[in-house]
Amino acid sequence: MIRITLDQAKEVADIIQSLGIGIGSFLGGFGALKILGDWLDKKRAVRNKKKLLRLYPKSGLGQDFVLVRHNYSKDPVRPGEARVVGSSNHVYLCDKRAFAKHWVANMETLEALGFNSGEVQGVSKKEIDEYANSSPIDLVSA
Repeated sequence: MIRITLDQAKEVADIIQSLGIGIGSFLGGFGALKILGDWLDKKRAVRNKKKLLRLYPKSGLGQDFVLVRHNYSKDPVRPGEARVVGSSNHVYLCDKRAFAKHWVANMETLEALGFNSGEVQGVSKKEIDEYANSSPIDLVSA
């Protein structure tokens, strides 16, 4: 049988308590990192939206940039081929200054930028392809 004194038992209890506090602090730090990461993501999203609103103000629509979607009926038809009608759901913001196109990922993003689907023009695939691909714009899942 092992016999310990009261002082030894208190020392063991202090060690166990210190370990518990250390482990709790360590695990709490991981939780804080998650909260910090979420906060940083939200700050980045707000900064990105402000940047996009500055780059693409409503007043620049038509002059500095256009909102387009592929309208199949605008494409040339070869003899013997049937004309495809309708349009694509993909909306692009085509920047005339940078000659780049950004895919607008969803209608919520288009609306967050202050635009609506009525401002999107139907154009041929050739007209869309004249712009270089650039980063997509998504303010919803950002």
